[in-house]
Amino acid sequence: MGIENDAKWQEYGRQNRAHLEQKNYGYYRNNLYNMAMLVKKENKHLDAIRLLAWVCFWDLTGCSNQFNYNTFFQFTFESLFPYERKRLWIAPGVIRELTACQRKLGITDEQLREHIITDLDKITAPVQFFTYTEVADIIFWERDGEADKLATVYDVAKARFNPAQPNILGQQYG
Repeated sequence: MGIENDAKWQEYGRQNRAHLEQKNYGYYRNNLYNMAMLVKKENKHLDAIRLLAWVCFWDLTGCSNQFNYNTFFQFTFESLFPYERKRLWIAPGVIRELTACQRKLGITDEQLREHIITDLDKITAPVQFFTYTEVADIIFWERDGEADKLATVYDVAKARFNPAQPNILGQQYG
């Protein structure tokens, strides 16, 4: 990285630590996106894919700024499902950026899927509805307009969710 980008990267890192400490997961997610765009400009497309996969993961947690699990579960949980409500969704621009990085690298969907799942295996969140494989599936199904598959995986996630262990998937897979 150049000196200017090094300074930006350091600042993003400082901000991310503060956002996580303060449970400002929306700000954290946005910072990850900014970091992805920074490394993408430097043609570090695999790094950008990793960060964009993390953005997708956070988009699908429902965790926002000033996160409080009790409030989240009491007031937000039921509004997140079914899929058709589109409360848990990946921003289309993030999927476009992932696809652009994929094209630049000349990798297949299966190779991209492997990168995404491997990259997600490093993170967890206070609430996790989807397995890492499901997050990868959702990315592709959103990209390809597979609404029936999306509706099914959202129904499975809601039925599987255990309020007493809201991030059990991260504990099992992360």
